[in-house]
Parts: sequence; C-alpha cells; structure tokens
Amino acid sequence: MFVNGVLNEVEKARQNSADLQKKVGVTLKGESLVVRFGHNQSHIAGLGDFAQSIGQIFNNPISYYDRDTILREMHSKITTRKILLVGHSQGTFYTNEIYSYLIGHGVPRESIAVYNLATPANRVAGEGGYLTSANDQLVLRVRQYAAAAGAPAPLQSNVLIPISVEESTKLFGGHSFSGAYLSGAAARIVGDIEKALSELKASDVSESDGCFAPPSATVSYKVQKLGFAALDPLANTTVNVTAGT
Repeated sequence: MFVNGVLNEVEKARQNSADLQKKVGVTLKGESLVVRFGHNQSHIAGLGDFAQSIGQIFNNPISYYDRDTILREMHSKITTRKILLVGHSQGTFYTNEIYSYLIGHGVPRESIAVYNLATPANRVAGEGGYLTSANDQLVLRVRQYAAAAGAPAPLQSNVLIPISVEESTKLFGGHSFSGAYLSGAAARIVGDIEKALSELKASDVSESDGCFAPPSATVSYKVQKLGFAALDPLANTTVNVTAGT
C-alpha cells in the first residue's frame, strides 16, 4: 500500500504506485504481489499539508482526517493477509500512523510492516526500514528547520542518489518518488521491499468485513470533509488565478 507525499493529485499518486508495481513485479516467491495506493490528498492548495506536516514532525498531528480517509479507502481495497505500507515524504508520517492504527484494530504485528522513502520523520513504525538520500534537498531543509525549532530530527540519510547542480538548488530537488528514488535507487528499494515482505507471516485472524476495522465517520470527520470540499477548490482556483496573473 503506497501513500504519497504532498502536492500529489490522485493521478500522480496512481502513476507513482504503477511505477512501483513495474519495479517490484507481480509475484514474489510464488505469491501474488499487488501495489495499491492510499491517496494523501492535498488541502488548501498545499498549505493544509505543510501545516499538518509541522504537527506530525512534533508527533502531534493537527487532525487524523487524512489518516482515516486513507484507512477507509484501504478497507475497500485490502483483501490480503500480508501488508507492507510504503510511504513517501509526508506519506511516511501517515504510514507510521496507519501502522499504529492497524495493529490496534485487527491486524497482527507479524503480518504488517512499514518501509519509508524520503522521510522527514524521526522513526519508522514497527522498526521498519527506510531510504533517504543525502541529496534530498527537502529533507535537508526539514533537518535544518527541525534543529532551529527544537523538533525531532529526520532519520539520518542512508543512501546517496546523484542529482544535477541545478536540481540541488531547488526545494524539492532529489525528492521525487519516481524521478529521484525509483530512477536512482531501484535495486536497493526493490531489495528492501522484498526482504520486508519475505519476513511477513499470514495470520488466520479475520474480521467479518475486511481484514481490519476501519475508522467510523464521526461528526468531526464529516465536518472536516465538508470543510475541505468547500475550501480546497476555492484555494486551488485562487492559486491558479494568481499564477496566471
């Protein structure tokens, strides 16, 4: 289950998951291997995402709306006994949060793991693996901001993916899922994913409706959903008009 980072609309997230599927293939040790994606939707033209990320860096999310939305989406897609959560960028905060939710709502620890890429987080849930490039300009900046604010620092870089001089001056230089990580470290990523999957064990534990109990649509969730439905299109229109001007 792939969870995307900030400013990725649904088609971009779908393409990233398709790119990952091509790299890992469709079978592993005789078992079917399917990449799904849980869409981390952008809010208020990205401002909501960055505000949420700041809270997540301090391990104090502003809201669990997006986590719960991804979980509800997962519930309709997941029919397997083994789950690997793969997060990219802000999506790594959500994979950590989703892991904690799932093991508390019907998923055995031995059947689920986390693998994070380009992570601004200071941990990987379930002691899972991760990959962050020393040339990832966004994570480097997050590390600087975290130090200045006294926040937990992102995990140390553990791979060097080459980037151009021009890209090294850009905020998102070396941070792209497909353009940087999959293109520059595919063998490492596939190997790490295969290792994580091979260590998972299927369980006979089962829920009557799906493999876990999804979050309920509380009043707070419904209010936030209505709010984003109104604010997101307005914010996107404002940004587009401003850019055009």
